[in-house]
Amino acid sequence: MPSPWHWTSRPEGDARALGEPPYDFIRRAVFEPIDSYQGPIPDEALLKYDAAVQSGLFSAFSVVTPAYFSQKQVDPWIVAQVDGAELYAVIAQWDDAEELGR
Repeated sequence: MPSPWHWTSRPEGDARALGEPPYDFIRRAVFEPIDSYQGPIPDEALLKYDAAVQSGLFSAFSVVTPAYFSQKQVDPWIVAQVDGAELYAVIAQWDDAEELGR
C-alpha cells in the first residue's frame, strides 16, 4: 500500500512549502507545535493527523504557515518529523480562507 504522506527533508520541505518567491518578496515559514496552533484545523486534516499519530512513525508535529514579510498566509500545512531522523512528512494542507468562508 502506498504511503499517504509526502516524505522530505526539512530544507526541501521549507522550499516546497514556500515555493519559488518572486525577487521582490521575502518569504519565510512559521513553525508552531500543533498543540499550540490557534487557527482552525479542518476535520479532514485532523483525521490525517490522527492517522499519523496512530502510525507511531513520527516524533513531533508542527503547523507550518508560509509568510510574506511578517504576515502569515492562509494555507497552513501539518508537518511531522520522522522518529529518529531528520526527515519530515507533509501530513495535510488546507486553506484557512475556505474554512473561514472568505
